Amino acid sequence: MQVEALRSECPHLPRVVWKTDLHGTPKALDLLNGVVDVYLADFKFGNDACARRLAGVERYVEILERNLRSVSERGDLIVRHLLLPGHWDCCFRPWTLWLSRHLPQARLSIRDGYLPHWQAEHYEELSRPLPARYADRARGFAHEAGLQLID
Repeated sequence: MQVEALRSECPHLPRVVWKTDLHGTPKALDLLNGVVDVYLADFKFGNDACARRLAGVERYVEILERNLRSVSERGDLIVRHLLLPGHWDCCFRPWTLWLSRHLPQARLSIRDGYLPHWQAEHYEELSRPLPARYADRARGFAHEAGLQLID
């Protein structure tokens, strides 16, 4: 039975939330179309250089921008961004401005709980906790950019 038909017959069914890094193919997103109601997408880097250096990922921004646009047309979109120390100008700021220009209806959750773990000692800027002032500054910047902030 098709998902839409099932939902119309059973309106009490819970909404489906898909938590994802959203680094997938258009074909994968097509398979989820009509199944997922809310896309909870993590967006970590605002440029390809940081994505490549810190996560070993190529074409990060291109793929995420394409996929964010796509899922925003298919369901509700909540975007989470983990603030990283030392990545204000290269990642947070450009990414927030892109989101406000291209997907202003998306809800934004700014995550400020970064603590250095795993291989953080290999990256000087990530070897220390996030300064407390970053969270308030980030929320203020996103608010001024016109984005809808959620916790």
